[in-house]
Amino acid sequence: MADLGERLLRSSGADQDDGSGIELSAMSDPSTPMMGGAGTGTGSINASSSSTYVISELRDAKQYSEAAIFLQEGFNHLPLRFHPRTARQQKLFVFYTSFWNRLIEGLIAAFYILLVLFEQPAVHELPYYVTGSLEMLCAIYFAYNLHLRARICGGWNDFLRPCNRYSPKYKGVDPDGRSVAVENIVRIAIICVVVAGAIFTLVNNPHASGFSIIRPLLILDTTAMAGVRRVLRQVMFSLWHIRWMMCLLLVFILISSILAFFFFHENPDEQNFHTLEDSFINMFILSTTANYPDVMMHAFAYTKAAPVFFVIYLVLGLYIIFNVFLAFVFDFYQSFEKNKFKRLFLDRRVAVRKAFQQALASDEAGLTMRAYREIMVRYQRNVSTQDIVLSFKLMDTSGDGSLSEEEFQSFYRVFNLHWQVDYLTTIGHDYIYKPTKDWPSWRLAMRSFVEHKYFNYFIDITIVANLIYILAEAVCVSKDSCGLENETQFQYIFFAIFIAEAIVKIVALTPRAYFHDSWNTFDFIIVAISASLFIIEAFVDAAPVGLFATVVRGFRLARIFKTHETFKQVAEVIAFLLPKMARFYLALLLVYFVFAVIGMQSFAGVVTNCTPERCGQGSYYAPPEDPNSTHFQLISFDNILYSLNTLFHLMVINNWQVTMSGHAQAIYAKAIDSGMSNAAASTRSRFARSYFFIYYLVTVIVVSNVIIAFILDAFQILYDMRASNTGTESPVYKRRIEKLEVSREVAMQFLPEDDPAVNEPVITFVAKRRDAAIYDLLYAEDIKQWAEEDRIEAESIVFSSPAPTSTTYAEADDGMDASV
Repeated sequence: MADLGERLLRSSGADQDDGSGIELSAMSDPSTPMMGGAGTGTGSINASSSSTYVISELRDAKQYSEAAIFLQEGFNHLPLRFHPRTARQQKLFVFYTSFWNRLIEGLIAAFYILLVLFEQPAVHELPYYVTGSLEMLCAIYFAYNLHLRARICGGWNDFLRPCNRYSPKYKGVDPDGRSVAVENIVRIAIICVVVAGAIFTLVNNPHASGFSIIRPLLILDTTAMAGVRRVLRQVMFSLWHIRWMMCLLLVFILISSILAFFFFHENPDEQNFHTLEDSFINMFILSTTANYPDVMMHAFAYTKAAPVFFVIYLVLGLYIIFNVFLAFVFDFYQSFEKNKFKRLFLDRRVAVRKAFQQALASDEAGLTMRAYREIMVRYQRNVSTQDIVLSFKLMDTSGDGSLSEEEFQSFYRVFNLHWQVDYLTTIGHDYIYKPTKDWPSWRLAMRSFVEHKYFNYFIDITIVANLIYILAEAVCVSKDSCGLENETQFQYIFFAIFIAEAIVKIVALTPRAYFHDSWNTFDFIIVAISASLFIIEAFVDAAPVGLFATVVRGFRLARIFKTHETFKQVAEVIAFLLPKMARFYLALLLVYFVFAVIGMQSFAGVVTNCTPERCGQGSYYAPPEDPNSTHFQLISFDNILYSLNTLFHLMVINNWQVTMSGHAQAIYAKAIDSGMSNAAASTRSRFARSYFFIYYLVTVIVVSNVIIAFILDAFQILYDMRASNTGTESPVYKRRIEKLEVSREVAMQFLPEDDPAVNEPVITFVAKRRDAAIYDLLYAEDIKQWAEEDRIEAESIVFSSPAPTSTTYAEADDGMDASV
């Protein structure tokens, strides 16, 4: 027990300042009176007092740890109904949410999904017992991870029981708790299916690879895929939301197909509308514009009024119904995002409220700096003193040195800010760029030189000249007769100018100031890549390397983004979209994976050796040795990589009907070869076409429109954000930028002594909100209303049972000795 007390005292940060001017280390000094004991300051503390103090510290450490867990649950949007109660469960929770466990989970999930590269039909086939064993090991890990989650929740009974212990509205079973229990049962079922698939693989069953279709569900259940889960949930709800629009589209195509059949089937040269089935297929393809005007030409030759029919069809279908589809998806996306943000916002408020109640001592009116510091060192292990102090000061709007519950509610909005000293406000100039007094005159002259506008003009002209040279060299190479003389010398001249610019700027501005500018960093990366390619060319006999270096330097034309307001806006849009789009593209890849597995099971090897006689489509499937061949045999499902390429080709739409018809006819020919009747072979061919139709409706109509809706919504948010550039009095600017003034004594706790700001009596810090604040800006007024409603509801609810309290000391002792 003594060892436990020592460990908890050490982890509780007892050697840190509580922010009130009292060193916390004095509390653990035997020469200091504690807890009202009889100590005289000379170390005379009786055993009872010492034991009481240790128990008090144990209780405090446990309360702070549990408060930090509440905050982690709120940040990761974990359901509070499964909050760990005992010390053992909390230790498992800390392990489960640790960086290393998440890293291992992500690596195993990536490895598990990539196993498909080595399974039939494989890119590089491994023995079935190897892939089966690896799949079984992955299944065991996921089963262990699920068991770990069940132990955190208190055991399998609590994990599978639809009861919410923390719900103030429901005393027993609540609908939300029931759905979570069902999800946990589904998780168990999925792992059982995965184990069955591994067993099928180990016994070399030919249908084993079909079980890989379940893998995305396991991948989605990992911690890192939370954003992807939300995107796929949006896709699923969007499918349901637009079901009637989907029916309207299909009915419109069906009616148009019937009309087209009656209008054109009597034409002896017409093959597209020979039967009602052919008519529907071709009109569906026409709605994607993939076969226009090919599908129209025979009808046009038959009657000159045919274009009127097709124009009306495309105007109604392509330009009205499809755009209404987009409007429906966009409207649903906005409402879904708003409701999702509201739910997450309210869940976080509940988590913060519980953390506040857990950490608040019975004799305290608010959360002190000491308590806040103890929570933070448990919430984020590598948190800095600067982040702790400044976030506390920013939340403490009353200035009384403690946080009320409503002040603490701004924790998630404040804690992740990245603070910097506002040198311009504090000392009157930007410290990073300001020359010091000991700079020599030649360096000051060099600095004036690189900051002169004509120097920047010269560099911009050189960049444009380099791009013109690249274009001229490409033209020369394309004509096989280059008139440029000494082209290598030109490459070296441009390279020398750019590397000299980088060196001069680094010397003139100092490395810190140079790399503080993102555009300078971008320029340096381009120059470094060019230098690396030239070095490779010098030591390796590879002539194109120098040309690649020249092309790479052409990317420096991107500097134009910072010289024009419109280009700058485009750059900001791209910079914002790239990280946020990752979850959408991962969701799309998982959709690809599901359709790829189905495609490999249905079409692997079907069109590999296709010919026009077997698959139709004319020269598209001509033999590879035919000079007119377009090599459509490669658009296949022969392995996972071919399948992903084929699915992307289908999503792009261009000539997707050729791939669909080729596979459908190949399936028909394969069925006939196996002895099936013509009717049975035709049925198989129809099922093959339905695969491509469903893929088009899911990816192009729904998933692509969800991505477009996100881009439109992001642009709207970014446009509002750009209003903050108009001045510091803009309301958007005030919501984006946080400024905080602290005294020199406070700043000295974390600023280095040589920082020029510490010489000032008041130091200003500034922080800018980034990704997490985007929706704060969009729903700024709604957030105020939600917070007020939540506050009123929290005050009006009378809990039927008290809030969860900390565990007993016996439980803490047992939990700390438990091993994971």
